[in-house]
Amino acid sequence: MRSRQSVLVLLAAGCAPLAAGESDAEIKGRLLADYGATSTRPSLSAPARADAQGAPPQADDLRVQGYIEKYHPLDMTSSIYGFDGYLRTWWSDPRLRFNGTANGGDTDKLSFGHVERNQIWKPTFYWEGAKKITLPKADTGTGELLEVYPDGSIWWSRQVSFELSCSFAKSLDQLPFDTHTCHFMMGMYADTSTESYVRWKKDAVALSNNDGSACLPQWYVTNFVQEDVLQVYSSANYTYAKATLSFSRSPDVFIQTYLLPALLLVFCGYCGFFIDPRATPARVALGMLAIVVSANNFVNLSKLLPTSPHPAWLLRVVLGCLYFNAYGMVNVVIVSFGILSAKWLKERQDELAEYMPWERMLHLHSDKLVQLFEEWDQEGDGFLTRKEFRRGVQHILKGVPITKLELNDLFEELDSDGSRTVSIVEMRDLLKAADALKTYHTTIRDSQSGWTDGMTAEEAEANDLVPETPDNPRSTRAPRRHGHGATVAPAPGSRSGSPTKSKPTSPAPTEDPPAAATTPRALAAGWAAARGPVQAQSMQRVLKRMDSTIFRKPKKTDSSQGRRLSREAVKAVRLNYVHRAAEDLDMGFWKTFKTFRLFPVLAKLQYADHVARVAFPVVFAIFIFSELGAVGWFEPHYERLSHSKCYLDSR
Repeated sequence: MRSRQSVLVLLAAGCAPLAAGESDAEIKGRLLADYGATSTRPSLSAPARADAQGAPPQADDLRVQGYIEKYHPLDMTSSIYGFDGYLRTWWSDPRLRFNGTANGGDTDKLSFGHVERNQIWKPTFYWEGAKKITLPKADTGTGELLEVYPDGSIWWSRQVSFELSCSFAKSLDQLPFDTHTCHFMMGMYADTSTESYVRWKKDAVALSNNDGSACLPQWYVTNFVQEDVLQVYSSANYTYAKATLSFSRSPDVFIQTYLLPALLLVFCGYCGFFIDPRATPARVALGMLAIVVSANNFVNLSKLLPTSPHPAWLLRVVLGCLYFNAYGMVNVVIVSFGILSAKWLKERQDELAEYMPWERMLHLHSDKLVQLFEEWDQEGDGFLTRKEFRRGVQHILKGVPITKLELNDLFEELDSDGSRTVSIVEMRDLLKAADALKTYHTTIRDSQSGWTDGMTAEEAEANDLVPETPDNPRSTRAPRRHGHGATVAPAPGSRSGSPTKSKPTSPAPTEDPPAAATTPRALAAGWAAARGPVQAQSMQRVLKRMDSTIFRKPKKTDSSQGRRLSREAVKAVRLNYVHRAAEDLDMGFWKTFKTFRLFPVLAKLQYADHVARVAFPVVFAIFIFSELGAVGWFEPHYERLSHSKCYLDSR
């Protein structure tokens, strides 16, 4: 009886462990007791070599995956992007095998704590372009979890914060319609491809939630690519798990903050062209305000961007707007200087008009006027209109004080037949035969000042001071106002108020040519008969060639020879006038150069506004349209943004 009880006690004692089972701590203690060195990777452990049965050890297969909880704000100046999330790793270690419930064990999963995790082999990763990697620590509020399964497979999850480099400068030329590509690339720094093989977890998103709840307020992930990379070097090959994220910017903020104000400031600067050019303070205030605000806009934008070999699109546009505003300010200075130049030139021209009448210079060079006739005749019909004549004289007397009213009076003197045109024969013969051109200016001056008092007719003629008489061709015309303000009114016998004596001339006609004389020949003959024998002799020569010259289109001469003669004639007239002015008025080289060369050109600057009002908007529109074309008129970028779930949710 006693022996039977002893047997039952022994059986109960032997079966007690089987009934209670093995705890997780006991299993982990047993596995870690026999684990060996933590520096030995799993494929080189004794159980792994036994499984290989003499074959070469295989590379440890490491599978990884990340989860993005939230993105860090993209730092473009420091070229950094990052995110907070989790990093998960899978591998197998035969040294940690144990019996699961399917094989009579007590558990199918073991969780290793901090101390136990340090007693096994774990992969040591590195990330290319890493700026700062924050791994779990007990005092940082981060955590990690490592679980071991019966077949020796391990799952390791850690809460990690990544700050990685990303070259934003490469794709900054499209700002704010820019898309930047950033990489997440991890591998084993110490293990080659024959020792460890790092790959993404099969059939899983490498960085999950990359375009889900992890959304940035201004950036959106519009493309994501994952791949397993094998990099080949001369020393060895290495494997990496690589993910590529494309961040596209929402341009709305930059457009409202920088682009629209820049365009508005250019419009304000353009409005300054319509302010009275003489209101310089108002134009300067508007121009400087536009420049200062545009410059501040440009500086603030530059601070947000990294240094780039290619300027950003928005930076180019803002800088271009600054240049246009600066041109508006420069235009104010140009117009103001042109007004001052015109004022100085007017003073010099008044001085020249008093001592060097331009009409006398034309008379001295009447042969040059005939020589230049064909060049002035733009229509090529052998006649000069009033406009063509006026342009021609102004061309050869550039820089000489002369008005359109004075040129119109001279044209009427040369228009002998009243046809409102001047033929080459009329110009040649009338300039040589008639004395109207010679006395046109001097008689008016003499009628006001009485310079010919006490002179005989011969002396007056010798000094080009023959006064106007009823026989003079102009005495039959209506009164006209001279360019200097004197009004000439014909009177019977002599000019009103003229104290001079006149040369004996033929009696004045009693009536004008009959109205029935309407043919060109009859009109010319009537004009000669009405004005006396001197003009009649001149017109006789005109009548001889009237049929062959006046009313027939002149033959074309060699154009190159005509241009050469034209240049020589113009040069001769100008040089003669300049030399006489410098000699008679004692003008030095510098004053002569300013009066006849420099300031006639500078005075035209006062009309720069007229050009700017048209050219400025045209050039600016070309600039803006070309820049909009460089970014595809925004359409490709917004099409790219439509692929982002975060962007669509924010609309």
